[in-house]
Amino acid sequence: MVTMHRFRFKVDNIWTVISNNHPDLTPNEVSKDVSLEPIVIHDLTVKAIIHHTDTVSVIVGCSSNPVAADIKGLVRLSNALIRVEERLSRYIQCAHLSLSSTSSPIPDHDSWIFTMWHFGYDSPNEYVGKEFEVAWESAILAAVEMCAQPTA
Repeated sequence: MVTMHRFRFKVDNIWTVISNNHPDLTPNEVSKDVSLEPIVIHDLTVKAIIHHTDTVSVIVGCSSNPVAADIKGLVRLSNALIRVEERLSRYIQCAHLSLSSTSSPIPDHDSWIFTMWHFGYDSPNEYVGKEFEVAWESAILAAVEMCAQPTA
């Protein structure tokens, strides 16, 4: 079973906006990163970390209920990513920034880059590195094509 764990994407000035306008979100003393409280969505524990480099990491904890690379699993994970996307947008909107109703500084979750893959439940086989990085939309399309292949 393929499980999917980490996404990263870049948002200009998100760290400054969040750290300056949300005093309840205290940056880590060493890294200066801002961690949002983890949320549970469809049995997935999802945590967003806003790095001081304006990169956002989304970590999906799914040890007890891994995300399968099938249609149901992909929809489940995609729905969770949409919720994280909306949550980050709300934090920015609450900072009293003027956002048009059609444009958000948070990129669409389909463009978020996968940075870690596991095969199997809590597998020690971790696939990381540039050669394994892919946009979520591309990962979905590849998995749907695999699911559509007839089995021998």
